[in-house]
Parts: sequence; C-alpha cells; structure tokens
Amino acid sequence: MAETIGSVGDLGARLDELETIVRALEDDPAMNLDEAIRLYEKARRLSQLCHSDLAKAKLRIVEIDTAIPLDENRAIAINHDEAVR
Repeated sequence: MAETIGSVGDLGARLDELETIVRALEDDPAMNLDEAIRLYEKARRLSQLCHSDLAKAKLRIVEIDTAIPLDENRAIAINHDEAVR
C-alpha cells in the first residue's frame, strides 16, 4: 500500500510559508544572524517536507499508471467518437 501523502492544502501552505521565509531573509538586511539561521533551518525543513510529499505523489501516480494502463488506441477512439457527436 502507498504511503499517506499530505493534502494539497498542506503542500500549498508549506510553500507559502517557505516563500515568506525567503522574502524575510532577502528583504531584511538588519536581521540578526541567529534569527537568519533559525529561519534558514525552518525553510530547509519545510523544503524537505515538500520534496517528500511530491516524491510520494509521483510514486503513487506511477503505481496508478502501472495498475491501470491506458490503451492509447481506445483513448483516441473514445475522444474521436465524442468529438463527432
């Protein structure tokens, strides 16, 4: 059985938070070094979670495609029949 993947909303929230951290690091030259390192560490952890979820999603898609192969000829015929109607 495939591993559980976080929700799209979770991924989106993580990406938003990651973007906010990157902006803070870029836009605040007066930020002290301890705060910058803390934010960097948080960003690395968020990035790791995002990559992990995307890797799990990709693996799941491959599993689905393997389990349910697409017959290209049938798909083309169905699309042609729908277009003719």
